Amino acid sequence: MKNRKFYYTVLIIGLILFINSADLFAQRFGRGGFSRGGGFDRGGSFGGRNVSGFDRNSGFNNDRNFGNTGFDNSRNNFNDNGNFNRGNNDFNNDNVNRNYNNNFNNYNHYGNTNIYHTNGAYGYGAYHPYYYHPYSPAVYGAAWYPIGAYTATMFATASMINYANQSYYYNEGVFYEPSGSGYTVVQAPSGAVVNVLPTGSTETQVISSNYYYFGGVFYQQTNSGYKVVPAPVGAVVDNIPSGATEVTNSNSQTLLEYYGTYYQPIVQNGQDAYEVVNLN
Repeated sequence: MKNRKFYYTVLIIGLILFINSADLFAQRFGRGGFSRGGGFDRGGSFGGRNVSGFDRNSGFNNDRNFGNTGFDNSRNNFNDNGNFNRGNNDFNNDNVNRNYNNNFNNYNHYGNTNIYHTNGAYGYGAYHPYYYHPYSPAVYGAAWYPIGAYTATMFATASMINYANQSYYYNEGVFYEPSGSGYTVVQAPSGAVVNVLPTGSTETQVISSNYYYFGGVFYQQTNSGYKVVPAPVGAVVDNIPSGATEVTNSNSQTLLEYYGTYYQPIVQNGQDAYEVVNLN
């Protein structure tokens, strides 16, 4: 009988100890600690150490939110506009907003800007008001000949230029092609490069680019010499060689055309001059 009472006493004490142990275990590793619903719960403890958690529902959630780190890779925070929000380290607030508009509405594309094709203050490329004055062909000296002129001999100072599978002779701003037993003056080939500018050439500027002008031809300096270029709209010159013809634009103004280039008469610094314009 005494043995049975002793047995029941030990059994009851064992059950009490088991229940207390289970309760202690639950407090350490249960709801506040390790559970399917709470994972390593941020508010619980692990062996007496506070674990700032690995919570499937809050710490590591479907939006990939890593607890206190504030690293939120949810689509709301890393969106199609390129806004990258990292919780407490909010890059939007740091003005790191990389908003790329797919329509490029806010993107100014300057790649195709052509400084020659500017509207000018007066439209059609002119920066000066129209001011008519009679046309008097310029005289450039004994070495200069108009387009179409023929000579039987070539100047000893002339140089040969090969350009676009064609041979030219160049002397003092005049280009020649072999013709029969002599040479004929031709229009300066755009793109051809000469070593020296003709004597008496003048400099003119359009926007921020410099040009040199002589006898109806414009040049720009390059690493290899001076290249013949199309007449830049807005350029102002003092003279036009013989061969120009008068034309009338849509405003009934008289312009001069010299082999495809149009000039309007103007006054600059009190002197008669001509400005390269578009035919309007």
